[in-house]
Amino acid sequence: MTPQEDPISLLSSLGLDPKMLMAGFAGGLAHAFAVKNAKPGAQVASVVVGTLAANWLVPWMTDMLGIHGAGATGACGFIVGVSAMTIVQQLPEYVMSKLGVARGSVAGPDQQEGSKPQ
Repeated sequence: MTPQEDPISLLSSLGLDPKMLMAGFAGGLAHAFAVKNAKPGAQVASVVVGTLAANWLVPWMTDMLGIHGAGATGACGFIVGVSAMTIVQQLPEYVMSKLGVARGSVAGPDQQEGSKPQ
C-alpha cells in the first residue's frame, strides 16, 4: 500500500503521529466545550491548535519529564490539547526570556524600534 492509499502512512510521512493527534484533538475538544460563551471560531481554533500542539510538544514533554509508555504519552497529549491555547499565547514570552530578550524590546509591526507600545 502506498502512502496515498494508507492514511496512517501518509500522516507519518508528514511527521504527524496519529495517536498524538487523537489525544490532542480530544483535549482541544474538551477545552472548546469547557470555555463558556466561546465563539465558534475560537472553539475550532482550540481543537486545531490542541491537535497540532500535541503532535509536536508531547515528545519533548515526555522526554523532559522522563515518562514514557502509551498511557503517559496519551495523557500528555490530552493535557497539551486542553492547554494548547494558553501554551501558544505564553510561548513567545517564554522563548524570549530564555534568549535573554527583554519584554517589549522587540518592535512589533505597528511600532518603531525603541518606541513604547500604546
